[in-house]
Amino acid sequence: GYYAFVKNKIQRLKEINPRIIFTSVTRITSQKMGLLLEADRLGKTVLQYFADFLLECDGVYIIQGIGVKEYERQIRNLCVQHERLIFLNGYSEFIAKILYKYGHIFLMPSIFEPCGISQMVAMSYGQPCLVHGVGGLKDTVKDKINGFVFQGSSVEEKIRQMLGKVRESASIFLKDPVTWENIKSNARRARFTWEESAQKYIKLLYS
Repeated sequence: GYYAFVKNKIQRLKEINPRIIFTSVTRITSQKMGLLLEADRLGKTVLQYFADFLLECDGVYIIQGIGVKEYERQIRNLCVQHERLIFLNGYSEFIAKILYKYGHIFLMPSIFEPCGISQMVAMSYGQPCLVHGVGGLKDTVKDKINGFVFQGSSVEEKIRQMLGKVRESASIFLKDPVTWENIKSNARRARFTWEESAQKYIKLLYS
């Protein structure tokens, strides 16, 4: 079945020995993963374009999550078609910690995000995040300082920018180790305390 298939793909990672590992630990919903499943006029999804790029840069993308069954089905089907995509359809805290700790770039392209927890967890492990510049993601991830941020006023523009940031982040990781270590260190050192938030709130509201 599918789980045996995924197990074989994971075992194949040792043979592939990828140079870069993208990760996501997420709910499989339109909010969290919708942009990746958007299709262009040719019917090709963003995740398929991403899979093509993974071959180009010798990378893999590992997704762990559970959610809307139709979205799970779409991602499983793409996982079957593309060797560099691995979908762990379920949730395990043990596996999540492995992805947070050993992944290189954490992908969180949420359409909206009031706060966001996963990006802060990934950053605490020293894994820079590639996020959509909305809500709490914009507040915690700073482009090319402690992570990577894409914008866009339309779906098409968001997709174009997201794929551009995927390329940019991979290029920095693979070709510019000094810049990468600065971004990684800044991600690990980032702290988001209630005290700091309260002081900002007071300053904005009463100063």
